[in-house]
Amino acid sequence: MKLVKKYSHLSAEEYLMVHHKKLYKEIIDIINTVDNSEEAEKIFEKLFISRDWDKRKNTQNQNDFIKNKIGLTFFFSKDSINLFDLFANHLIRYFFEEINVGIEVLPTKKMQRQMSSGPPWFEKEVHNVLRHGRTNPPVPLLILGIEP
Repeated sequence: MKLVKKYSHLSAEEYLMVHHKKLYKEIIDIINTVDNSEEAEKIFEKLFISRDWDKRKNTQNQNDFIKNKIGLTFFFSKDSINLFDLFANHLIRYFFEEINVGIEVLPTKKMQRQMSSGPPWFEKEVHNVLRHGRTNPPVPLLILGIEP
């Protein structure tokens, strides 16, 4: 996979670059390592766990990973949580000080068209964040768009 698009809400990327530069690079390196889009979710899970990311279940039973107060979620299936739950999940973790920043990794629309499961896609979710305005969600959030 390769990172082709990104959107930084409430200076999430800047926070990562200043406070967690090595972990941010680790995330990008893992994304660049995965080359099988059909098994991507399982491969990402193995790679993040092997690098000491803590696997957690969120409000919709999706897998989240947390390390050094960075929350990370991948979306590759139609069962992926919707926008409201995405915001709610990060807000809950932020409110209880489990995370300082959230990262969502989504397929781009180009990749999503090739997937049979119909997950949410990068451009749609960025549009939804922009539509809600600067303060919603009230959590620093980095949305990454990936493609094979």
